[in-house]
Amino acid sequence: MLNRLDIFTEKTDLGDVYSDLSVKIHGFLMNSIQPEYAAELHKDSVRPFSIYTVEGKNGYITRISTLDERAVALIDALEGVERIHVVGTKDDLKVTNVYRYPEITADELVAGFDFDKCAVNIITPAIYKVNGRPKHNPSIIKYFDAVLQKLSKYEEIAVPTSRLTLAFNKTDFGKYELFTAPFLSGGSIHYGLCGKAELFLPPDEDGIIMKTVLAYATYCGFGGNTAQGMGGFSVEKIG
Repeated sequence: MLNRLDIFTEKTDLGDVYSDLSVKIHGFLMNSIQPEYAAELHKDSVRPFSIYTVEGKNGYITRISTLDERAVALIDALEGVERIHVVGTKDDLKVTNVYRYPEITADELVAGFDFDKCAVNIITPAIYKVNGRPKHNPSIIKYFDAVLQKLSKYEEIAVPTSRLTLAFNKTDFGKYELFTAPFLSGGSIHYGLCGKAELFLPPDEDGIIMKTVLAYATYCGFGGNTAQGMGGFSVEKIG
């Protein structure tokens, strides 16, 4: 089952916070759950959750999405807090609102994508890894490798990269804008891919494959390091 929580917090001075805010909230989460489970999560290379933070008009919006039942503990840990301690800030982040989405299955999620024209948005910088090294080259299909791994592990849906590549090559692009943006973690800057694109999916089995992968990416994230804030991803219907 898939779960999601949006948490809204007031703005604060982040001048001495040498990481993206989502990295700090990840740390807060790891200190808020059972230590044994936190240790398991740090060892697991295919993590059952994603998180990202964006700046809104009146504060910050953090979205956490989970992929299995155990990971719901992360959402539970955030849902009830009034303040989030962020190392490097003078004042804790004050929570102003939370919204917990209805639980949904992967099948229900994909069924809701009942359109062939969509706009995808890479909200926070995305990377993929080659032999453990981060890359942000504009080789779009490479960013989906982590999505396929999570689909296989948490939903038992096997989509080989070769099969996705065939479906991707039948997908047409409309307008798109891709660019690089910095992501700060532990004082180090990592550049990643951001942007948006219009996609026109084929009206056949290949379109279903694309919808499955795109829909799941809205929960598991796009590319690597999604448990710390990279690769936030959304899809919207066109027309």
